[in-house]
Amino acid sequence: MLLVRMRLTRLFAIFFAFYSAACSAQTAARYTVSGTVLNSATAEPIRRALVAVGASFVFTGADGRFQVEGIPQGQIMIAAQKPGYFDCANVFCSNGSPARVTINVQSGANEVVLKLVPESKIEGRVVDEEGEPIGDIQIQIQGEHIFNGQKQSRPDGNAVTDENGSYRAENLSPGTYTVRTMARPAFWPDPGTPSPAQVYPQRFFPNAPDAASAQQLDVTPGQVAIADFALTPAAAFRITGTIAPAVPSLSLNVHDSDGAEMNAPLRFDPKSGKFSLSFVPTGIWNLEFTYNQADGHSLYAAQTVTVDSHDVKDLRIALQPLPSVSVNIVNGPAQIQLVSTDPRWEGGIFGGMDPPGTPEGPRVVIVPPGEYKVFVPAPGNDRCLVSLTSGNIDLTREDLIVAPGSQPQPINAILQNDCATLQVTVHQQNRNAQSTVLLIPASRAMQPVTAQLDSTGSYVFTDLSPGDYEVYAFSGIDGLEYANPDVMRDYSGQQITLSPNQHVNVTLDVIARGAN
Repeated sequence: MLLVRMRLTRLFAIFFAFYSAACSAQTAARYTVSGTVLNSATAEPIRRALVAVGASFVFTGADGRFQVEGIPQGQIMIAAQKPGYFDCANVFCSNGSPARVTINVQSGANEVVLKLVPESKIEGRVVDEEGEPIGDIQIQIQGEHIFNGQKQSRPDGNAVTDENGSYRAENLSPGTYTVRTMARPAFWPDPGTPSPAQVYPQRFFPNAPDAASAQQLDVTPGQVAIADFALTPAAAFRITGTIAPAVPSLSLNVHDSDGAEMNAPLRFDPKSGKFSLSFVPTGIWNLEFTYNQADGHSLYAAQTVTVDSHDVKDLRIALQPLPSVSVNIVNGPAQIQLVSTDPRWEGGIFGGMDPPGTPEGPRVVIVPPGEYKVFVPAPGNDRCLVSLTSGNIDLTREDLIVAPGSQPQPINAILQNDCATLQVTVHQQNRNAQSTVLLIPASRAMQPVTAQLDSTGSYVFTDLSPGDYEVYAFSGIDGLEYANPDVMRDYSGQQITLSPNQHVNVTLDVIARGAN
């Protein structure tokens, strides 16, 4: 028994010695990380910004400085945030580093500079032709953004004028914006009087009738941009008609040729099928009627109407089932996406990955009539796209057009396991730089792919479909519309052709952009 105790005592002593040595090593391998958080627009320090240094959090002082002690050696991410500011990782910053960095903590100086972008604002005043304020006018702020390398327009802010005709839209990131007023009745006439209806029509800054003649606002970080309007009431008219078949409810979207929506009061009587659309200004309007059925399918109709100097009466609208596109996948599974090119559905994606447990067989995608790009995102699992067709249409070269009331030919996607591999190595002087590799396929059915380099300055693309590609290495792709061929003509990439089962190695130089 005594011998056992002696052995245990010796083991504990050895364990304690090792544990003490390990703790000493860990203590000796901890360092201090410090830095400054700045306003990217003014270079002034930002106080009370919250900084995350790994799992530790600290606020900056009045001088924008922060310091955290006891950070272990190795890679760690540092990020800053504060209400009223944006992270440059999410918006394009031409004059500053992002508000999050990854550093290798080691002996010596572990100093970083983080920059936050101050939010921008758009404000203005809406008056009539006599300079009197107009209240209760809805303002829509439409911003230009780049998603997956493609420029898109989306609503970024809304406001309503007060009794002084003033409005303000806040929390806007720096960028390009279109500002417009939404139509509303100038006054509500008494139904018993013959006075004509009038409306404040929608206007695009500065008082333009359509988006094509609008003036865009280029808003810089922290700027308060001004967009004033002077509205003149215009005559308004009614559109009436009948919907068939009978439905219990109805939704209506009214938009112009640019896809800009208009607010117009709708009355619908489900018993008679009659509808009435009031306070419609002159112009050419596209009406889209939709009824969503309980089984998830929808009835749909579209009608273009020209309103000039009188009411439009007795429209006959026939609702029909939305077109369904059958999708057949050979050697799947795979994801099929139909992306609308119509301004009304800009960026809208129809279709997608089937949920787990879905039985094999054709899939059906319900879409509104229109034109679509058909994409097959990388399926993985050693599968890649060989062909994508609809009837005699090669969807790797052409778009899919779905006509109203039609049922297009099925989409047939064939996958195989003869995929190619591309290894990209990048020459870069600064090993800590976060360079980005961009791979752009010639096929319209595949979207560009971006990737960050690993610690060796390389990246390997797998499961690539045989075909033609162009590959680039950029210091950064913020604000780069890389899905636009016209934009990419300004940059020189390396063209490659991949054959089935081929492994290709390429070496690239970094293309510098902005302040990166």
